[in-house]
Amino acid sequence: MRVLVFVNHPAHVHLFKNMIWILEERGHTVEILVREKDRALYLLDKYGFEYTPIGKFHRSIIGKAYELITTDYKCYKLARKFRPDILVDVGIYGAHASKLIRKPSIIFNDTEIANLTNMLYVPFASVICTPSCFKKDLGGK
Repeated sequence: MRVLVFVNHPAHVHLFKNMIWILEERGHTVEILVREKDRALYLLDKYGFEYTPIGKFHRSIIGKAYELITTDYKCYKLARKFRPDILVDVGIYGAHASKLIRKPSIIFNDTEIANLTNMLYVPFASVICTPSCFKKDLGGK
């Protein structure tokens, strides 16, 4: 199986590291795409993962809009080239890329207060995993 994993934040390295190790140990191919935010690259290097940077974190609204468009395009191109069987992400890019290449996605929700972000990925995700402590369950589909 070919799995495309998106790392948008340093915490996502910790979330996905064991899954990646287990998949690779079982002979699956895992490709990691990462946004350059805080210490995400440092952590991936520390754990010995190979990865492809796809964009930088922007704070301004204009920067975020620009990043959404350019990073979505990069993710789409890289996903088409890698040809994954499934995409895994915490957020927007994996959901968008999966829809564009017609492959399933598993999207983890890590905040229930990001209504705009949720609106940008929920319609495109195949499966959404929501923590049981959240009041709003975006799971199912």
